[in-house]
Amino acid sequence: MHRTLALMQRLALALVIGAGFSVVWSFAAGFVDRFFYQLHYAEYVEVTLDGKVLIRGHHNGIKTMRDLSGNAVEPASEESNITRPIALTLESRTAAPAVKLGLGNDSFPFRILGPGRRSATNWYFVDEGTLRNAYFFVGYDTTTKLRVGSIGAAGFREGPVPATERFSMSGRPMLQDVHLLSRINRSGLKIGSGLNSNLPSDLAYSTACICLGDGTVRAVDLKSRTEHTALENISYLAAQLAEEFDIDIGATLTRLLVRTAAEVLVFDGQFQLVRKFPIPAEMIGDDITWYLTKGGSAVAMTSVVQPPPASGTVYRVAHIQPSGAIVHREEATINSQPARMLETILMGSAAPEPVLVYLLLVLEHTSKWLANKAATTRVQALGFALRELWPALLVAHLIGLIFAVVCIRRQNRYAVRGTELWVWPLFILLLGLPGWVGFLYCRRWPRLAACPACQVIVPRNQPVCPRCATAYPPPALRGTEVFA
Repeated sequence: MHRTLALMQRLALALVIGAGFSVVWSFAAGFVDRFFYQLHYAEYVEVTLDGKVLIRGHHNGIKTMRDLSGNAVEPASEESNITRPIALTLESRTAAPAVKLGLGNDSFPFRILGPGRRSATNWYFVDEGTLRNAYFFVGYDTTTKLRVGSIGAAGFREGPVPATERFSMSGRPMLQDVHLLSRINRSGLKIGSGLNSNLPSDLAYSTACICLGDGTVRAVDLKSRTEHTALENISYLAAQLAEEFDIDIGATLTRLLVRTAAEVLVFDGQFQLVRKFPIPAEMIGDDITWYLTKGGSAVAMTSVVQPPPASGTVYRVAHIQPSGAIVHREEATINSQPARMLETILMGSAAPEPVLVYLLLVLEHTSKWLANKAATTRVQALGFALRELWPALLVAHLIGLIFAVVCIRRQNRYAVRGTELWVWPLFILLLGLPGWVGFLYCRRWPRLAACPACQVIVPRNQPVCPRCATAYPPPALRGTEVFA
């Protein structure tokens, strides 16, 4: 019983030591991965303001660019002509690009600069949780640290917002049904758009849009401390703020894009419908990346990662006119297999625990293939994940096997007996290098010395030799001993 308890204590201590080593090792492996990443030939898709779809490549610091037909394009000639992508994914409502939505007051502030930029107000978007279904803004002066007021559904007030005046949704709310959009960053600077806020058609940079899952969009101007209902009765799937270059006035304006089941609606700064685009039939059930191009046109794009043994990502592109007519469709495949192979090998060395790699395989990569709709069943997704991660699994198992053999040899050298003979090799086989480190430092190892009788190097923590069972002779007397 005592030996079993001591073994359990050692296993627990080894697990803690191994976990700490795994964290440090992962950070070190991350730096190595960044170095090797520079050696990859990475490609990604970009769209110009003219609606041209280009493929940009990067390898060893050398930038390349080509069109979908394979014709080389000079990167410098298109650098200033690239339009920003707008993610209209079906999961957009689960993300908050400008603020962290949590079950408490854990969001970072929106800073609104005062007159002369000598003072400012930090506004926090407060989410009291899905069960309470209550959302509001509270502001604090950056100089005095005092609360300046709150903004709720009834507007600004100096005190706290009553529970009846907080933003809420009809029906049972879910956290992913609240989506906050804003162009304000932590320092209060304007991010890209909203620079022409003096134009009636542009959205003021200080405006935050609260998109509620019941089809309502509330607009809150944190500078003027006002709020109003901007849109209602819109069954939206995704919403984002985006920039669009207006040829008529020669300026970039902020637009609110709302994705419904079959259309993408574009609203101006006054939340008036500017235009609407139909979603191509083949893209209705997919995550879409949207691009606003010159002349009121748009480019819609979807991507599908090809499952193993194929490699690369297939991009499908549709060019849409302001009238809603789809005038052109394109398709391109970007090959990323060499980078993927190297990354999976590094994954096996960065996380050299077979158990951790298997958890990653089941929890993350299997779900990824299901989300990409490349697999229709979990078994098929698991097969794709195994084909993708087999290098990482191989490396992790090799590391675990090597150290398990080293563990057996060390135990033989230290004359370990009993249950520990098979428990520790199995422990290291499952946990790999971190398990080996935990095994080494979870105990005090005895001193090794040669047995006077058989001359074998053995541990000297027992009264007899574990090899020949001969009793060790007592140490020679030096004349300084004290006998009581």
